[in-house]
Amino acid sequence: MIELRIRSKLHSVPSAIVPVLLALILAVIQSASAQSNEAPTCATGSAVSDTTNNPGLVTDCEAMLASRDTLAGTASLNWSADIPITKWEGVTIQGTPQRVARLILPNKNLTGTIPARLGELSMLT
Repeated sequence: MIELRIRSKLHSVPSAIVPVLLALILAVIQSASAQSNEAPTCATGSAVSDTTNNPGLVTDCEAMLASRDTLAGTASLNWSADIPITKWEGVTIQGTPQRVARLILPNKNLTGTIPARLGELSMLT
């Protein structure tokens, strides 16, 4: 939430400048608001390119992002809403419509546990 308080004496500001100042204040508020938006999700980021025609892949993506840190433990995985899911480490996408078909993660030094949400990947083979 942004709170704006103006305490200056408006009679000392030339009337021609007031609209310019108000426009500037509005631009600053809009910029701050845009910067404070939540992080991208599978539906809004770059992970799934065609979210309308691939709702199952969006669901898979969300389950995997929710599982990433628990699965990785002290290791790291490049799974992110900002990276296309086709480029995620150890993930194979197949089918029409596309779905996560395989997770192959050898030599990743994963130290976490297998999260229950990975059970939502209904097309794993």
